[in-house]
Amino acid sequence: MQPQYSVPIKDFLHSTTGAAASLFLPPIKKFAILSSGRSGSNLLISLLKSHSKIFQHGEIFGEFQLESPLVRRRINQAGVCAYLDRRLSRLTTEQISGVKILYNNIEPRYGDVRGIPGTGDLLEHLQANSSIRIIQLRRQDKLALLISMRLANALQQWVSGSYGNKTVHMSVEWVHEQLTWLEAWESRIVETFPEDRLFQMTYETLAANTQDEMHRLFAFLGIEPAPVHTRMSKQNTRSKSEVIENYDELREAFHGTSYASLFSEELPPSG
Repeated sequence: MQPQYSVPIKDFLHSTTGAAASLFLPPIKKFAILSSGRSGSNLLISLLKSHSKIFQHGEIFGEFQLESPLVRRRINQAGVCAYLDRRLSRLTTEQISGVKILYNNIEPRYGDVRGIPGTGDLLEHLQANSSIRIIQLRRQDKLALLISMRLANALQQWVSGSYGNKTVHMSVEWVHEQLTWLEAWESRIVETFPEDRLFQMTYETLAANTQDEMHRLFAFLGIEPAPVHTRMSKQNTRSKSEVIENYDELREAFHGTSYASLFSEELPPSG
């Protein structure tokens, strides 16, 4: 459903059925997925949605949502932090409610450019609200993440569909800038939230051991485990050297650095 239709419906449900259900149900549990784009968050969301007691709103400050003037107006009327709180409130009878927020959504410039000022306050708001549990999803293979980012942008295929034989060229400067940015944000999240509120997982482990990882996540969220399923499939099945046009140039440029292992097709297991 398009955001200009789903957002008013959700607002109505929050203030009617959700408010009424909250009179006799235990307080709703809340979580936020924090990650970069192309880190497996769509896979995680699809798995969470297969649990009957969870409502996952998705990327509430994403560019697709913000294309709608109505959505931007609703966010500005409430303020970004209050809008986040509204989305995490109960819609019907769900036990737990969650959202997805990408790292760049939290940066001040993101909201300023897209007409929703105040996004720079979101991380502090999440930190102050101890009832919101945080799921940090990382992709260990950050070079594969950058490949996926470039392919998805070029083909405008963000959730499903094969990338085919499309290749990409990535400058040394751009790759280094992106890797540095990703590492800085990952460290910032770890430093911001206490261990008892922060659940860390990697895309690689989630994809390899889906049921075990999801059961571990359900325990963290305080909800009964359930079998999960998804219809999503991997969009790129080619090696990095097949997709990156200047692979040899990049491998040489990063030789001897902390990023050299990214140019191996087999990365060490995530911790």
